[in-house]
Amino acid sequence: MLSVGRVQTPILGLVVRRDKAHEAHNKSYYFDVCGDFVFSGLSGRYHLVVSSDYPSDDKGRIIDENFAKKVVSDCDGKDATIIKANTESKEASAPLPYNLLNLQSDAHRKFSIKPDQTLKITQDLREKHQLITYNRSDCQYLSDEQHQDAPGVLEAIASNVAFLKKAVDHSDASIKSRAFNSKNVSAHHAIIPTAKKADTTKLSEPEMKIYSLIARSYLAQFYPQQKYDLTKIILECQGYQFQTSSRLIKSPGWSVLYKKDQDNEDIQGEKADSDLDLRSIKKGDAAICERCFSDKKETKPLPRYTLASLMKDLARVSKYITDPAIKKILIEKDKDKKGESGGIGTPATRTAIIKTLMDRGFIAEKGKQVISTEIGRKFYEVLPEKAVTPDMTALWHRQQKAIQDHSKSLSDFIKDISAYISEEVSVLKEKGLSIEVSLPKCPECSDGFLKRRKGSKGFFWGCSRYPDCKIVLSDLKGKPKARSSRPAASAKYLCKSCNKGLIRRQGKKKGSYWWGCSGYPECRQTYFDQKGAPQYEQVKQ
Repeated sequence: MLSVGRVQTPILGLVVRRDKAHEAHNKSYYFDVCGDFVFSGLSGRYHLVVSSDYPSDDKGRIIDENFAKKVVSDCDGKDATIIKANTESKEASAPLPYNLLNLQSDAHRKFSIKPDQTLKITQDLREKHQLITYNRSDCQYLSDEQHQDAPGVLEAIASNVAFLKKAVDHSDASIKSRAFNSKNVSAHHAIIPTAKKADTTKLSEPEMKIYSLIARSYLAQFYPQQKYDLTKIILECQGYQFQTSSRLIKSPGWSVLYKKDQDNEDIQGEKADSDLDLRSIKKGDAAICERCFSDKKETKPLPRYTLASLMKDLARVSKYITDPAIKKILIEKDKDKKGESGGIGTPATRTAIIKTLMDRGFIAEKGKQVISTEIGRKFYEVLPEKAVTPDMTALWHRQQKAIQDHSKSLSDFIKDISAYISEEVSVLKEKGLSIEVSLPKCPECSDGFLKRRKGSKGFFWGCSRYPDCKIVLSDLKGKPKARSSRPAASAKYLCKSCNKGLIRRQGKKKGSYWWGCSGYPECRQTYFDQKGAPQYEQVKQ
């Protein structure tokens, strides 16, 4: 079956185009020119400020090796002067509580728990254990009224998660973070713990991991802001400018809860080159370039998707639309949704659709990467552009808005869609759908194809016509293991029920045998084995 949908097919398009961009990358090089400068014994590394008249690429990187060598030669060992030194005291707010999308992303990044598994786990945490609030929310904010529930929820977290008890003791329930803002709450609020205390030893390990993530994000709302000084320095050496920056944390605040989570993009804050204390440096200070050098670096291709990065891209898919009018429609669609900027689908439907694309063999996971399969790419190539891009969702949304304001009727909308589909089907009928399927034929029904699937005990192969055909074959190094040939029916020993030949089969225990009718499954008669012959007088139960 080759399925098309206004959300699933653009998702397939995203993955295919990302794979193609990754594979089409032409390796090239650029040069990072740096200098180690010293001010009154304080040494630091500074990067060349790339001017518009320097030989550079569209990302502002030096691409001429001779130019890089000239800068190194001109500046190495030379004097320099600070032309700008600025320090700002700043504060950073805690990451907002989770919506489903961000929770799925973090669960996959930290614990390799897939989005559909996270959805199932949160469903159980909510319905079975009553430990969290509504789990399919696309919102990251809480109402102002929910702030009064904080003492009870924090007490429950301390009781339910032993390793967070001390952190709860240091929290302050009177702090009201930016998360408490009724204006930003949509149909649902963020996913947070309830005030229920439970025996969490009864939770599975994945359930405990997900609950702990939700609890930590809520707990962070009751910690002070992180305070830091951001210093930016620019110096001049032989007519060239070099710059650096440092981020010095004065008070960690909520970030103490994320000390072991440094790969989390949501807590990185403003980027800086180092954590050195450069606040004493002043404009006009003299320096010397101890060493100037150039690092030759290779450009990297656009990375393939992971489940986490794909899920996040689906919330901001408008950035891939080139038509300004269509992009505007998608962005306006989400203007009242915090965390969404021209997305397609919803957090809950995206999970199910990605799983569908994998189940139907259009995309697959390779390690942590999400890649398009051979059949997925071939299907993408024969589909019309409107189907494989998010444009259709935007255009339909505009028409749905027109129905709301009565400038278009529902029947006209349906007629337009029917006409579009009819036209595309006519094209396919005329040109044909040339897709070769290399999957092995099903040996049981001969109509379906064998597909590799993953079960609770590992990979196996089943028929594409399931549940009509229920064949199951073992997986042998990525290929279906052929069934052993069926033993021949005995001409000597016949079934007393239907008179067909019996077949001697090996039992579960080593060295044990039993006899079954060759007319199975129509005839299910069986007999015990006695020295290589069926015991007709004793029927096997």
